[in-house]
Amino acid sequence: MRLFIGIVVPPDVRTRLQEAWTAVTSCPANCRQIDPTNWHFTLAFLGQVPEQNLEPLVHLIEKAVEHPPKGSFSFTEFETFPSKHPSYLIARANAEPRDNWMGFIQHLREMVSVAAPSIDRKPWVPHVTIARAKKGRLLPRWSNPIAPFEWTPHELTLIRSTPTQNGSLYTDLHAFPFNL
Repeated sequence: MRLFIGIVVPPDVRTRLQEAWTAVTSCPANCRQIDPTNWHFTLAFLGQVPEQNLEPLVHLIEKAVEHPPKGSFSFTEFETFPSKHPSYLIARANAEPRDNWMGFIQHLREMVSVAAPSIDRKPWVPHVTIARAKKGRLLPRWSNPIAPFEWTPHELTLIRSTPTQNGSLYTDLHAFPFNL
């Protein structure tokens, strides 16, 4: 199974992001918007995980969320991402307080790597992917500030990602509420 740990964007935050996106007057061509019901923060992309590792993985995530980060995200702008070969259009967010979130992400990744040895260890950049470049295309560097707004998440989710011709299909496997 192809899995990742994410924070699903709730309907009220999706609405605010959609309103901000609609207000953008000029954005890169050659991209297609992702279905807003699939918008999320990826905390850890686990890659292929054997089915027999699912139960231990759930247990490890439960242990990690016993001490969740206290803080929020502040959305600040839309931009193309990553800077070197931009193929995504994202809503960038600042994790606040940053050190709490970074420490939590590092701890979470270390814990789950036992059951998911193919975990992606790229540096974490808090964002929600809004659109993707069309196949074989790159996007120009671009950014558009938005009126900042905050959101405090209350859970994370283990999600199965099934690639299809029309993009990935996401299936929530298990939600892990933060015990704040």
